[in-house]
Amino acid sequence: MEKIPTPDVIEQLVDEQLSRWKTEAQERRAVAKTLITVSREPGCNGAEISAKLAREFSLDLYAGKIVEEVAKSTRMTTAVIESLDEKNRSMLDDWIAMLDPSHSLGSYDYMHHVVKLMGTVARHGHAVILGRGGNFLIEPERQLRIRLIAPREWRIRNAMDRFGVSRQDAERKIAQVETERKDYILRYFNVDIADPINYDLVINTAFIGDSAIIEMTRAGLKFKNLI
Repeated sequence: MEKIPTPDVIEQLVDEQLSRWKTEAQERRAVAKTLITVSREPGCNGAEISAKLAREFSLDLYAGKIVEEVAKSTRMTTAVIESLDEKNRSMLDDWIAMLDPSHSLGSYDYMHHVVKLMGTVARHGHAVILGRGGNFLIEPERQLRIRLIAPREWRIRNAMDRFGVSRQDAERKIAQVETERKDYILRYFNVDIADPINYDLVINTAFIGDSAIIEMTRAGLKFKNLI
């Protein structure tokens, strides 16, 4: 099983990222701001594929516990937002204010922090964001939106092989995570996570290998002028 970073480790990672952003701002690089968001069905190897995409395109990976801990920490979220210049901070505030109120984002402090974090990452670019509704929080033209899927039976067997668990445990875990992710997106964004209209690429990982996924991603980034 993947080791979950502690809050102290995450805080250190955030500090290192802030330092990189500061260096990049001083260098004033005039390059495309590559940004990839990945949504996935459980059992599709989404975390591994996202990590490979980050390595291939030299991007930072924002996933799972890191996003969650930053979103929970007012101090870390504030530090992240302050990495933006005044103009971009103002743009971020305007963008947050324009979010559809019917999604009820304003009622959840946690979600406000997620919105601010995602917005800041989008302004800096050069990142892969895994999960947390990133594709719904960032303007479509600023990102390549990927959805990873696979037949349920394939995902169950994949989970059994990867984690050495019984079929019953794999089925239960996949069903639980599927429900949690579907409910999260429905609750905060009032949309169906599986609706393909919300993605640029929908890829079946049972039949499309990692190398092909990388090349499809490269083509998508070029088409959207993100590399």
